[in-house]
Amino acid sequence: MLVAHGFPPQEQSGTERYTAGLAQALTRAGHQVAVFAGSHSAEAPAQGWTHEGAVEIERLVRPRRRLRLQFHDQSVETGFVSALNRFGPDIVHIHHLLGLTMPLVDLAKERKIPVVLTLHDHWFMCPEVQPFAPGLHRLRGDRWGVNCFLHLELGRPRRAASMLASGELIARLRRHVERAAVARAELAAADIVIAPSRFLRDRVHTFVPQDARIFVLPHGVALGEAAREEPSRQARVGYLGPLLHAKGPDLLVRAFHGVRNLDATLELCGPEPDERFARRMRRLAVHDARISLRPALTHEEVAAFLARIDLLVVPSRFQESFSLVAHEAFAAQVPVLAADSGALAELVAPGANGALFRSGSVRDLRARLRELLEDPAALHELRSFPQVKSIDAHAGELSALYRALAAGRELPQPLAR
Repeated sequence: MLVAHGFPPQEQSGTERYTAGLAQALTRAGHQVAVFAGSHSAEAPAQGWTHEGAVEIERLVRPRRRLRLQFHDQSVETGFVSALNRFGPDIVHIHHLLGLTMPLVDLAKERKIPVVLTLHDHWFMCPEVQPFAPGLHRLRGDRWGVNCFLHLELGRPRRAASMLASGELIARLRRHVERAAVARAELAAADIVIAPSRFLRDRVHTFVPQDARIFVLPHGVALGEAAREEPSRQARVGYLGPLLHAKGPDLLVRAFHGVRNLDATLELCGPEPDERFARRMRRLAVHDARISLRPALTHEEVAAFLARIDLLVVPSRFQESFSLVAHEAFAAQVPVLAADSGALAELVAPGANGALFRSGSVRDLRARLRELLEDPAALHELRSFPQVKSIDAHAGELSALYRALAAGRELPQPLAR
């Protein structure tokens, strides 16, 4: 059984797309698969079972105020136990718990079901999720939650003043401390914790007990098939992801304005969860005919998008923990220009398969774009792409791990500390 905070088609971000692809790949590998999913975008409660091919999906949606601090929900706990009893899984694989409930790992362990937990971001460490600022989390162990209280509550004067006036300040501090303690216990209780990058493994090691079993196992990618379009005089640049400040598409548009190659084009495709920011993006792009904003793509459309661009840009302001879209680009033989932080810095090799720019810097991003788009040969030299693991190969790795855990055997490679 896979557990996630959302699932397509309602949610289409990287974690949800990965979980859906993994569910289908596991069924192709011969497993019976169920998914227990919440929704971090729904506005009304809902519950029901559906099928997507051979995969059973139960959605249990409980929208609530201050979602990131309201981490326990008795109705979700009851629903999860009911799903365990109904499906009877041999393994529970948790991918995200935002909007669901904690503690949840022990509910499976009490029934002698091994639990694998894959980290996709910093949510267990901090309710801010993304962006995560490591310099703001200096206290360790049981005091970790004080860090989050200081930068999320006291660091915002109007919020702090409101809590002080209402007498909620101490209660909010206790809530942050409790949340961090519960999250640490969740990670410690899992049989195996998987991080998709060395960056995220090293980051979470500062949060969990030292004896926690954390391994690096990169995600697999659902490799789409689309014939590459014929080269043209245009240098075609793409962005694929939500139009959100944290993702940095505004940095890209502002930097692209300074590209002197008039044949270059920029196409940005993604949902608009923040309408105010989306309006800002449209204002930034409106006076440059080379720039187009498109709606979100379905999974099937991603391959065609990558087949028609010459360069993908990942301009995130926060530290990406894996970047599914960068791996998809490499699988499609498309170079990547990315911010030089987080897992992107360990993925992109400048001069071989892409380039890096100083995170958050429009000036540096503009300089890298000009280097790649104003010299006809520059992009064509970036052809040393890493081998990208398919989602089916990844499902095979996880299948071996599941079998070893269920049988109490030694864990298989390629898990690496």
